[in-house]
Amino acid sequence: MSESTPIFVSYARSDSDRVLRIINDLEAHGFRFWVDQDGIYGASVWRTEIVQAITRAPLVLFFASHASCASDNVAKELTIASEERKPILPVFIDNVKPDAGIRYQIAGVQHLDWRANPGRAMERLKVLLPRYNPDIELADDSLKNVKRASERRTLGKRHITVRLILVLASLVVAAGLYAYIWSKQEGNSRRSGDISTAESSGSKSQVLFGGEPPANQSSAILRALIIGNGTYKHLPISDNPLTSAHLMREFLKRRGFEVFELYDGTRTQTLALLAQYGATKKRNDSSNSTEGRLVCFIYYAGYGFQYKGVDYIAPVDCEGDNEYQIERDAIPLDTLFANGGARKGPNRIVLFGAQSGATGFEEARKSYSPLTSALLEYLRDDTLDIRGAFMRIVRDVVSQTDNAQRPEFYDSLLQPLSMKTLSSAVSEDTTTIAIFDACRGPVTTGR
Repeated sequence: MSESTPIFVSYARSDSDRVLRIINDLEAHGFRFWVDQDGIYGASVWRTEIVQAITRAPLVLFFASHASCASDNVAKELTIASEERKPILPVFIDNVKPDAGIRYQIAGVQHLDWRANPGRAMERLKVLLPRYNPDIELADDSLKNVKRASERRTLGKRHITVRLILVLASLVVAAGLYAYIWSKQEGNSRRSGDISTAESSGSKSQVLFGGEPPANQSSAILRALIIGNGTYKHLPISDNPLTSAHLMREFLKRRGFEVFELYDGTRTQTLALLAQYGATKKRNDSSNSTEGRLVCFIYYAGYGFQYKGVDYIAPVDCEGDNEYQIERDAIPLDTLFANGGARKGPNRIVLFGAQSGATGFEEARKSYSPLTSALLEYLRDDTLDIRGAFMRIVRDVVSQTDNAQRPEFYDSLLQPLSMKTLSSAVSEDTTTIAIFDACRGPVTTGR
């Protein structure tokens, strides 16, 4: 029986005691790892052995600590892993903020926080690692069941792929046959003079097979409003909203959206951006052009509050979370919707990062934003129905945070909608997609 390919472990030598205890525990359950314990970095063979180990590995397990995030060697390993398109699974064993280079390598990647609950993190590792190492022979019956379930999912995906290939092949054959029949009929029509014409506004269009002329197909106007706040003056600072917002910007730009964006904006700056964005929406609404209807995509990441049933976003100069400061400094969500698409009415879908009045969301998102990670994962499938994608996102976030974070969404979409069909949206009403990756905790009362 062939042995499984070892998982590469990226860590700092000064963390050996902590890291090797974790690795030894996992090896007792059948996992195999490639760990540099012999100081290869000081030898001339570093490039060969390290690079080959990363290239062969199904996964790079990165133990993030103060020492590893300051290590040039660890940075090199993560860079090689990224260049080789190897998945990276960060495990945070210290409360550390990686520098920009490492954050770039792990942006949007699922993280494990060892500090909060080592036992839970270990169990999570035992579930995740078999997904990257299908050849592993596990010692625990429970882990074998996890592996078999993963293999069944993989096999099911392969069967679906084969079926799709067969369906596509059938469609290609059918299309070829249809084109052949159509060319025959067109040739007969040209010879007998049977092609009818329809005149409209002085122009002529051919009508085949006696049908009506096709309706004008127009592309929708795609506009996105993105706000990310993390460097607060009076609230705890976090760079994760900024990272999440930049990822969403790149995602939407690649899909043809015109992006209006603001990062670490004050209340005045945010209101100015909303006015600019709202002005473009009003111009489109008052236009009688034949262009497609407006599609608004609103994304906010940062602090949020809820007071008397009203949701607020917090600009970076918001001074606190009591009712007086919220009413003075924060911005109601309805102000965003008024400028970027209505909150109520047809053709709206809105996703909140947490349930109304939920607390504890900030604790769940200190290391990463599970909502945005899941959002980018599912919306990359252009054909996936957005309503269905949001349902999967809620399920995944609840699972990843052990129920510490429970998103919710509501919608009034008139028809199925995907990222692919957004570009041809022709609804009479503006189509609005809104995501608020923010806490909705209650406000402290009493001035």
